[in-house]
Amino acid sequence: MSAAGEWPTEDLERLGRCPVCENPARALIYDNLTDVNQRCAPGHWTLWKCQGCGSGYLDPRPTLQSVVRAYARYPTHRVSERNDLARSGLSRFAAIVRNSYINRRYGGRRQPTSDWAWLLMYLLPPPLRLEWDHYMRHLPRPVPGRNRLLDVGCGNGDFLLRAQHAGWTVHGLDFDPTAAGVARGRGLDVYVGTLEDSPFLEESFDVVTANQVVEHVHDPVAFLRACWRLVRPGGLLWIGTPNVTPPVAARFGPFWPMLEIPRHLTLFSLDSLDFAFRNAGIASPQYKPRGWCIAGVMQDSTNIKNGAVAGSVTSIHPGIALRGAMHEAVAWVKPTCGVELIAIAHKPG
Repeated sequence: MSAAGEWPTEDLERLGRCPVCENPARALIYDNLTDVNQRCAPGHWTLWKCQGCGSGYLDPRPTLQSVVRAYARYPTHRVSERNDLARSGLSRFAAIVRNSYINRRYGGRRQPTSDWAWLLMYLLPPPLRLEWDHYMRHLPRPVPGRNRLLDVGCGNGDFLLRAQHAGWTVHGLDFDPTAAGVARGRGLDVYVGTLEDSPFLEESFDVVTANQVVEHVHDPVAFLRACWRLVRPGGLLWIGTPNVTPPVAARFGPFWPMLEIPRHLTLFSLDSLDFAFRNAGIASPQYKPRGWCIAGVMQDSTNIKNGAVAGSVTSIHPGIALRGAMHEAVAWVKPTCGVELIAIAHKPG
């Protein structure tokens, strides 16, 4: 069961139109949705599909002032990455292979490592290697004087530390004071608030990243536009967001964890994300494959359906792993069939 009760009426806003393209034509996707992921936000919610751009969106939805209450149990309130040096056996060997690849490709200084183990990554199925490219958000090698990075929606700071270890000067922003406090406790420079009230100057970052953020904001086009203003000429904007149209999602329906009701306000298709970029004054981005994750998301869906909270995957059933691998092969060839859309836009120099 999700949290009892309803979201207060005075803390709801009604749209009547798509928040991406403003088209009022829409079709019902799901009605009577509840917070099956974290089980802390009250309310029953309706998800619509825009007949114009193809976005999915909540209507009604929590107001900007009230939505923070839906994050009471959000996973960014704690450190989630395990210390590789504490691993042993096969787990330690896997960490050495991964770290060696990241260090060689992205300039990291991760430990434990090896001078040769990175070669093994190229003997594995490509989605496994692509997962670690996503882990590092496809960062270019930092160049002195061109190595300033902002992570918008940085949460507990996991990615900021990865980028910092690879030679980037990092800054973070998050509207959630609890998550930002965790990141600050790790020695990171994190601003609590929104892009609109942040102290960052225009064109002051070489890279701006926002992973699993644009779907949370009330005005996604304005969000992209604000991120783009911060990117220097020659820099890049990296956006990761759930895909509303992956073939596998329909199998699990309202238990698909990437719906993340009511925290995800807008869910994108390739067409709607392209529209949002163009409407924000950004040329259509390049799309990258997400890498290995679909089996884990499928197992998470199964666990959620059985009453667990999201992110509780400890092992993957062999049958789910096999089906996930089949979906992964398709997403490797055609990234827009994956469960996430990874978009990279380069600002002309």
